[in-house]
Parts: sequence; structure tokens; C-alpha cells
Amino acid sequence: MTRGLLNQFKFVLTESELREIKSLNLPNNSSFLLIYFINQQKPILNLDDLNKLLDFTSTEAMDALNDLIKNNLVEINMQKNINGKLEEVISLNPFYTGIEMKLKENHQEQQTVKIFEIFESEFGRTLSPMEYELINGWLSTGVSEELLIAALKEAIYNGVRNFRYIDKIIYEWGKKGFKSTKDIEDNLKRNKKEDNQELFDYNWLDNDK
Repeated sequence: MTRGLLNQFKFVLTESELREIKSLNLPNNSSFLLIYFINQQKPILNLDDLNKLLDFTSTEAMDALNDLIKNNLVEINMQKNINGKLEEVISLNPFYTGIEMKLKENHQEQQTVKIFEIFESEFGRTLSPMEYELINGWLSTGVSEELLIAALKEAIYNGVRNFRYIDKIIYEWGKKGFKSTKDIEDNLKRNKKEDNQELFDYNWLDNDK
């Protein structure tokens, strides 16, 4: 990093910001400029300031900025300052949107791994590649993790450790419009009042296996 920048600032980055910057594999100048923008309350595109603070030439500053724009990490917005004059303000929304998306993807991956582990625990064995694909297929078609685990419990309650049976349960629940365990509970309550339980309708939530 340039001497001018080190003398002027102490930079603060969150763990998520640091991890994201490292994963981007940007050229040094682009990384320095991004870190500089992150630490500004209102990043303004001022080449003279960038030249002084980062020891960049105008060409280096613009190359680094264009690299950040090309990688969809920053965008330039025109805003009026307190004097009513338009100025170019750097927005970091694309950068933080990228972090948010990765955090969500990581969470989803962790949840999927958890579902696999639950199935393997209930089945008492390692799942086959085809069974992994079936679970991923259910999730990709919009079956919630909550409902998928409920269908597994339904099958176990009925003594059937079979993916076809679980698929049938999911299909039947889909026809009834069930999206969550609350939908199942509401249906059970209605059936109890009518004293007419339908297929797969029992209160597995009260069952500890």
C-alpha cells in the first residue's frame, strides 16, 4: 500500500468485507481504492484527492475505478451537495449486495447439508447419489425444508423408510396446498372437528419418534 495512504488513515474492515475483498482477487490498486471507499462516510469521486491520498496517478486512479465498476463492485451516482452543485458519489451498494447474496448462499448450503444429515440419521445409513438428487430436486421445486422434514417424519411414523413414499406424501400435501407445518396442523384441527381424518393427517408434531 502507498506511503501516503498509510500515513493518512487507519482502515477498519468487517470480517465479511475482508473475506469478500480477498475472494475477488483484484489488482492491488483496485483493492486499495475499494478499501478507501469503504472507509469514507460519503465517498466522492475527486481525482485530485485520490492522487494525493493514494499516491496514484490520474491514470492509475481511473484504471482502478473502472476495474471496480467493471466487476460490479461500485457505481457512480450524481448527487447535489450542500451548495446545490452536482458531484459524483461512489455507491458501494453492489459490493454489499454481493456479500449479502454470498451469506444467503452459504446459509442455504449449510441448511441443505443439515437436511442430508437428518435423512441419513433417520435412515440409519449414507444416502445414495440419487437420493441426494431427489432431496435437491424437492428443494428446487419450492418444497420448504420444514415441509420436507415433516414428510420424512410422516414416513418414519408409518414405518416406511422409502423415498417413493416420502415423494407421495409431498405430492398429496402439495395437492392440498400445504406449504408449512402450520398448514398441516390447521388441517388436523379441521379434521378432528369433522371426525374424518384423511390420508397422512395425524399429529406427528406431538410424536417424539
